[in-house]
Amino acid sequence: MNPLTKRIFSLFLLISCFTMLNSQEITLKEFARSVQSADVVFYYDKDYKKAASLYEKLHEAFPDNSNIQAKLGMCYLRLDGKKAEALRLLESASGNVAASAREYTETGQKAPLSTFRYLAEAYHINDNLEKAVSLYTDLKNQLGNSEDDMEMADYYDLQIRDCRYAMEAKKKPVRVLSELFTPWMADYPGAMNPVLSRNDSVFVFTWRVEGKNRIMCSYKSGEWEEPTDITRELGGLDRLYTNSITGDGRFLVLYIDDGDDGNLYFSERKGPAWTRIRNFGRPVNTIYWESHGFITPDGTRMYISSNRPGGFGMLDIWVSEKTAAGTWGEPVNLGDVINTAWDEDAPFFDSDNNALLFSSKGHMGLGNLDLFRSTINRYGNWDRPVAMPYAFNTTGDNVFFHLNNNEPGFITSLYDEKTNTRNIYAIVGVDPADEITITEGVIRLDDGLEVIPSQAQMILRELKKGTVLQNIPVNNDGSFKFDLKPGDYHLIVSHTGYLTDTTSLSLPLYFLNQYMKINPVLIPEMAAAGEFLMIRNILFAFDSNVLDNNAKESLKALRAILENYPGLRIEVAGYTDAIGTAVYNKNLADRRAQAVIDHITASGISSDRIVKTAFGKSNFAAINVNRNGSDNPEGRKYNRRVTIGVIDPGTGVVIRHETETPGNLVNPATSKYYIVLEESSRKLGQGYFSNLDITGKLVIRSKEEGAVTRYIIGVFYSREDAAKYLNYVRTKGFGKAYITETE
Repeated sequence: MNPLTKRIFSLFLLISCFTMLNSQEITLKEFARSVQSADVVFYYDKDYKKAASLYEKLHEAFPDNSNIQAKLGMCYLRLDGKKAEALRLLESASGNVAASAREYTETGQKAPLSTFRYLAEAYHINDNLEKAVSLYTDLKNQLGNSEDDMEMADYYDLQIRDCRYAMEAKKKPVRVLSELFTPWMADYPGAMNPVLSRNDSVFVFTWRVEGKNRIMCSYKSGEWEEPTDITRELGGLDRLYTNSITGDGRFLVLYIDDGDDGNLYFSERKGPAWTRIRNFGRPVNTIYWESHGFITPDGTRMYISSNRPGGFGMLDIWVSEKTAAGTWGEPVNLGDVINTAWDEDAPFFDSDNNALLFSSKGHMGLGNLDLFRSTINRYGNWDRPVAMPYAFNTTGDNVFFHLNNNEPGFITSLYDEKTNTRNIYAIVGVDPADEITITEGVIRLDDGLEVIPSQAQMILRELKKGTVLQNIPVNNDGSFKFDLKPGDYHLIVSHTGYLTDTTSLSLPLYFLNQYMKINPVLIPEMAAAGEFLMIRNILFAFDSNVLDNNAKESLKALRAILENYPGLRIEVAGYTDAIGTAVYNKNLADRRAQAVIDHITASGISSDRIVKTAFGKSNFAAINVNRNGSDNPEGRKYNRRVTIGVIDPGTGVVIRHETETPGNLVNPATSKYYIVLEESSRKLGQGYFSNLDITGKLVIRSKEEGAVTRYIIGVFYSREDAAKYLNYVRTKGFGKAYITETE
């Protein structure tokens, strides 16, 4: 059904529904038709506000109907200001739920089986976290072993994790103040999606009025002027959403639902007027869903939220670079440090701090979409994202936060419970420059020995000037505690007989928290003189998770390394080729990873030292099909694998290994770069590479080519990233290091 036909059909159903509900008496037949009409708007159109208005009339006529209570409660969960009422309705409906799917009818009296799931979500979003955890746990325990049930089990695990995190986060809230971004915003209830040019001259936002969107634009002349409606200039469509704007305020990015296909558009400002919107086209847009585009202030990069193939789950964040010819390059996935199996959306890049702000359902937060921040480290890689504290984040959706230019804090769209309206606010913590973050933790020695305070040292150094700010005392149990104000620091932790650990701490003014926990782990120096981790991928037959003899021989070597390094922790990650559904392949990848873990642990290695990951049909090492679209069985063979990665004890980052894929089979979408540190005619031990961080020393790979051995480090997904790391290793004494595209 095309969008126009869909709207006409929905309008017909609405008219029929209102006509019947406004009559004095409703027959059972009319009631059933009214429910069906509301269900179309709810399930098919996903217009929860309109569906709620239809269910409300049915609820008034039949207040004890548990089915209507449940559906209205489900709608209210998605609407501003209705969360408490949603909980009341779902609690009531949960007392009369159909015993099975067969017993339930869409127009009947009993509530659907999904009522309990939505009730758990209502407890969660209303901060009844203990009840939410209890109900999520009960629901998970009722699941079976089908693919759908396993997928739901993952979902419930995610919600339970976030509820428990929320319980702790709410004990240490950040004081947050909010006020309307400008006084005249009071005249624009329903305003959302604020975008602000970096030169502070243009402010554009989406104003939703009576179910339609209008794009409003304000210019600054000392103060922000009253906005003008530029919707007609942009083409007159009433379903546009503002996304971002360049630093000079002349290039505007917008999102639109093109009939069940989300796409990104742009408009340019020519003098005082905006041009009609134009589709970015490929490769920015695809036949899949592009939900958000953030263009950097200089206009050279765009961060895109998309569920296109090649990602890690649902919506992922990608980046596209503008070419010398002025076109947009093929978007590159930001990788699994940023992206998860769930949604990552609404990216904002803080160019002053090389930091990405984005919303995620997959990273540990309070629940639903939470705001996270990740910075680019000195190697050019993303650091592990950190959640913004409560109450920047809440148990609801926290999305579309942009920096407030020269002021600390953000501008974002919030719902005001007092006025029962949504609007655009400036939010910030109280006196951010004076806020104190209590930082504490415990030093742990990776070999299990106790810390000797007289042999331990902790130094806090200011990053830019290198000034030593504090010598932090270490207690007898290895614990420590100190205060931090916003700024950038290095925390240097050392102990006699162990490698020094350096942690980067970045606390910008807008990242306010009253508490931070750090637990440094120090590796014995003796581990720096041993062998390298040289485990090849474990390959599997099609649709199989059985280990063959080659796999078992490789795992003998892995077991020996784990025995020699009792503090070493690894990741075992499973993958599949492209044949089969995503859910089936994720389960197959999980079984493959588990087969490897079972084999390792059977020899006495503790499972606590192993983390299991199942990627399924993603992150292909080789091509699955030829250019003409025909199957490539040889390429698929290299994708049916398990990889072994080292978990860096200081950061928790996983440094993965990949088996060598024949050059003619390498997947061009996942081209990789490596750095050759040294070429030598003699064998080199890890001690030779002692200048590198421990994360580098454990993952150096050696490759013999005749009489020469090459020592290779890293897997980089762009030449720019490889070049940044190359500069670093050259400063560490490896002046002959170079970049290669093959191992």
